[in-house]
Order: sequence, then C-alpha cells, then structure tokens
Amino acid sequence: MKRVILAGLATVTLLGGALASPASASIAKERTVAKHCQGSANARVMKGTSKWRDPNTLTRKQAAAMEASNRRILERSGIQTGPRPNGSVKVQVHFHGITDKAGNGFVSKARFKAQIKVLNNAYGGRTSPKAADTPFRFRLASIDRTKNNGWYNASAFTPQGNAKLREMRRKLHVGDALDLNLYTIGPKFGLLGFATFPSNKYKKLDGSVLLNGSLPGGNANFGPGAVYNQGDTATHEIGHWLNLYHTFQGSCSRLNDYVTDTPRQAAGNNIFVCDPSLNTCPPLGTKSTDPVKNFMNYVDDPCMNEFTRGQRERMNTAWFIRQALST
Repeated sequence: MKRVILAGLATVTLLGGALASPASASIAKERTVAKHCQGSANARVMKGTSKWRDPNTLTRKQAAAMEASNRRILERSGIQTGPRPNGSVKVQVHFHGITDKAGNGFVSKARFKAQIKVLNNAYGGRTSPKAADTPFRFRLASIDRTKNNGWYNASAFTPQGNAKLREMRRKLHVGDALDLNLYTIGPKFGLLGFATFPSNKYKKLDGSVLLNGSLPGGNANFGPGAVYNQGDTATHEIGHWLNLYHTFQGSCSRLNDYVTDTPRQAAGNNIFVCDPSLNTCPPLGTKSTDPVKNFMNYVDDPCMNEFTRGQRERMNTAWFIRQALST
C-alpha cells in the first residue's frame, strides 16, 4: 500500500517527514524511471509522496490482464474453489534479515515475532469492530540473516538497485507459492515496501521486501499522520500477496478494486488522509464514504484497521491460485 520514498530524496524523507507531491511533469518522468517490473508487484508509499512512486501502480488494462490470468490459472488447475473457515490457513513466514557489513539494520527476533502478532491481529479481524476475520493466520517458520552492502542499500528506483533486489530474492527465497518470504532492508530502498501478486512467471521473486524501520519498534515514525513503524506495511503488502489491489485502484471507475464492498475512492492526495467523512466518488443519492481505514489504503498505521468481507473472499480465492502455482 503505502510507501514510496523518492529515490534521490530517501534520506530526506526518512529523517524529515513528508515531502511535497511532485508536479505532474515530474510524476510522468518518475513513473517511467520506476517501470522496473518487480514481477507483478505493488507497493506502499509514504504520506507526502505521489502515488506514482509506487513502482507498479497498475493501469486498468494491467489489472484486467491479471484478472484474466488468474482465471486461466484456476481453470487449468481444475481446483474447485469454495469458502474456508476463519483461521484455517496457516501461512509459513520466512524472514530474511539483511544488514550491511557493519551490521546496520539488524532486526531482532523479538521484532519479527511482534510483526507476526500484528499480522494475526489484522487478519484475525481483531483490529476493529468492523474488521472482517479471514482464513489466514501466520506462523514464524524461519529467520536467516545476511550481511550484504549491495542488497541492504539497494534502491527500488534504479536499474542497479533492482538488479540487487532480484539477486537477493533469487538467492534467499524459501519454499513455493504458499510460503511467505519477507525481506527487510535499509532506507535507501526508497519504499516502505512492495509485494508480488500471485504469478507463475516470477516464482523466485515471490514475497515482500520491507523497509526494516516499518516493522514494530522500528524508526519509521515521522510524526502525526506519518507513523509507519507499527507493522502495517507488512499487513498491507501481504494483502497484495493475497491478490488485493489498493482501495483506490480504479479511482471512481465502476470496477474500482474488483471488490464490491469497498466504496469507490478517487486516487488523489486524499488517499493519505485519515478522515472518515471523505466522499471523493459520491454516487447520486447516497452518502457512501471513502474506505479510509482500510488496510489497502495509503493512510498511516494508526489509521488503518480493517479488511472487508469482500476482500476476505478475494484473498480466499487467491489462496486457491497460490495452491495451483505451488504444484
């Protein structure tokens, strides 16, 4: 969901809080530079940065193509989809803690365990009276640690950085499409995180890369409205890993995020605003408001606190896609 830090301004963002949104001409240039193909990925950007800094913000055409690909995967597999009980899927989580050679960026086992707790609360519907419970629960399966300056300092916005990120994932990835691989790296990354959607093209790249400071107890707290160190970057990115789009994916279009119970939401600077009264796509004769508190929005951690029932069902179907990809 959230977070992008401007590549050349990453240090400024991390130390000084929000940046002003770039002008439209700059946005177009940035999007071209950022078109680096993480393997059907989506990301989370910080307050004050443009949504176009998400390196793989999907166009309507790209989203439609991915929907068609998902249907083909399920059809060819012969897997029969259906409902699952809440808490019935135990996702094995493999943490890959990357530091530089001096050990900077070390994430303790306690913080990894705290991240698992955040995920289980979020996906267990325990974060809000309106939050949907889901089939997914997360288990810490393994932790490995690597000292590598190139990986730790890789930027998501340069060809060299992306080559390092691909190299890191190919060398460290564990398991198959049902295993969740999470990589923590340093602030030159330029994002809060990105994750891959289910895909049969990039199996060794599957998983999520996270800014180490975004895990619980980290340093990604830049003041009111920009608190990103409570662990919900991972919540958001794993939503992408389970095939959810941003709530503002289609802006005010009919299809929006392909989930019927998330109200349409304009894809402007409003996506960073924690104001439950916002109504940026007002349908005639109704008082529908933006899904401001949804985990797949771009608000900061203290504001986001729910998945919807429709998102629950889409994630449930995504697990059948991942099962097909794991065979």
